[in-house]
Amino acid sequence: MSDSSSNDWKTSRSLSHTLKDAQGQPPHTCGNEIAGFSGFGTICQRIARLFEALGMTVLAATSDSTNNTEGRQRTAFREVSQRATVIFIAVPRTPQTRNLIEAKQCQAMRPTTVLVNVGRGGTVDETAILQALREGRAATNVFQYEPAGSSEDSVPLSPEVKHLKLTLMPSLVN
Repeated sequence: MSDSSSNDWKTSRSLSHTLKDAQGQPPHTCGNEIAGFSGFGTICQRIARLFEALGMTVLAATSDSTNNTEGRQRTAFREVSQRATVIFIAVPRTPQTRNLIEAKQCQAMRPTTVLVNVGRGGTVDETAILQALREGRAATNVFQYEPAGSSEDSVPLSPEVKHLKLTLMPSLVN
């Protein structure tokens, strides 16, 4: 620790201004973060309230006009993809939601966007996520087919993924 940061600690009791990301920028604070939601049921509404309490902006994208957005204006998913720093997917797996997140949505996202799928597998195109992983633009924890089978039917289990920084685990919720 340099003398200046040592003195900074003594006067401000914080060294947060000395933290930098890989590009040399200070880390985001919650007030800088934008949480986007696709699907806005009970789970996402609860998460949204917690994020708002931390000062985050919340965007709700839902195609169901009967879905309660708790007074928030509905936002087109394309805009959510482009603006959000964290995106939560919480939709059931249906023919309409299959591969909801595919290559064009991954390309539209910021390079640092975190995509969290709290719904079912199959709503995120595994091939698109694999490409985003190769580019250092993604992390994943949901399999398209649960329970996950073999490398023949699951892209994240294929040999070409072994060199990527990826932790895989089965769904623990029924």
